[in-house]
Amino acid sequence: MRDKLKWPIHKVGNRWVGLPGIEGYKAILEEGGFDDIDERDVVQAAAGRIRAAIERGQLRYDDMEDSHRSILAHVLSSILYHRDNHLLF
Repeated sequence: MRDKLKWPIHKVGNRWVGLPGIEGYKAILEEGGFDDIDERDVVQAAAGRIRAAIERGQLRYDDMEDSHRSILAHVLSSILYHRDNHLLF
């Protein structure tokens, strides 16, 4: 998205940052999914969020902190959206 759409984003560690707040991260996920073959990267993002929650003893979705739960929900929604689009074409 940085190169394709000229967004002011960059990686810090293993995270993309540069757009404000959680909404900015969600936008990166949404747009990035269009070039993510078989949703490999967003599936990895979901797995990482789930792994982090388990390591913190948060074994159920409702046990997760609000911002973490919100991003996981958005990642899963992005996967479903992009997979559904593949079925249409």
